Amino acid sequence: MNIYFTILLGVLLLFIGFILLGFFMKRKDINKTKDDIIKLMEKNPEMWSMSVIQNDNEIITYNKDKIIPLASTVKILYAVAFINAVRNKFLNPDELVPVKEVDSLYLKNTDGNAHNLWKENEHIGSEVTLKEIAKGMMKYSSNACTDFIYYRLGKDKIDAVIKEYSLLQQTEIYPINSAILIPSYLYIAEKVPKKNIAQTIKDMPISHFNLLATELLNKIIKGEANRFIENLHMMSTMKVQRELTKKLPAASSSDYAKLMYQLGKSEKLTTVDKQLLDDLMGFTDYEKSGKRLWYKGGATLFVLTSAGFRSNDSENISFSFFIEDMSALETIWIEKKYNEFIKAFLEDNLFRTKILNVIDEINNKNA
Repeated sequence: MNIYFTILLGVLLLFIGFILLGFFMKRKDINKTKDDIIKLMEKNPEMWSMSVIQNDNEIITYNKDKIIPLASTVKILYAVAFINAVRNKFLNPDELVPVKEVDSLYLKNTDGNAHNLWKENEHIGSEVTLKEIAKGMMKYSSNACTDFIYYRLGKDKIDAVIKEYSLLQQTEIYPINSAILIPSYLYIAEKVPKKNIAQTIKDMPISHFNLLATELLNKIIKGEANRFIENLHMMSTMKVQRELTKKLPAASSSDYAKLMYQLGKSEKLTTVDKQLLDDLMGFTDYEKSGKRLWYKGGATLFVLTSAGFRSNDSENISFSFFIEDMSALETIWIEKKYNEFIKAFLEDNLFRTKILNVIDEINNKNA
């Protein structure tokens, strides 16, 4: 009996230790600021990538070719494909769609309540326009809206954007919302034991993963995916979510800084196109202020990504900043300070100089 008591006591102490460690880490992270992100960049140079173009000149390029899963930042490609489709009259932005068609793609508790916030804040009724769905994709990051736009556009229209803007390191696009059902599909349809799901996803060729995601999108639309949706919890473990993140469409910060600069400054988009992009992902009233800010971010437990373009009287600047932390030890607190970091980078020259100095220090150490 003594040995069982000793084991039980050890397990209990270990459990208490994990609770105390978690509590300590949360307490420690409460006081983190945007400057702590700079400190993290300095201490973990392999963890992040940043590219910045200012008035036609690359002013920051660090780990610019590092390929990182994009999370929702990839939706920029969908938005551009949507604008191209509107211009070419493939889609009518004012077309009315029954909301239940979009709702059928909503997977509960998988998008941080983005889909419900979109419907509530935009007062979405029983019908909604394609333009409003695209706005739900970009401004609210609804994954249901995203897969609906993907379905209406078709993969080829998004692939055409990748080619048009020469995104050389962009990996293949697939319906990212429907892919969340792959763990439950493996469990139900292929009888993969729960303990083997993460490894099965890890070993799965990306071509097969993408094909499964597309098949599952079609099953959802046809109402044939209920048994998979009911077992959605199969994707809830850290190991499974990590492997799903690794399979997300990925690219380099260099690609997305160049993409955003082209969208803002080249003639690939017309004035009307840019006005539509203002509606979908803009945060300023360009017509009134003459200033423009386009921004899209994305996050999972393991990555934080963003790309944007800003123009005003003094500068045109595009940027992309990607962080990858497959341990998930840092991303939770970083996410809370991430937007503040980006805002300071854009508006505070002193803060921007701090980042430049850190990059110079890292480069000098590696020289």
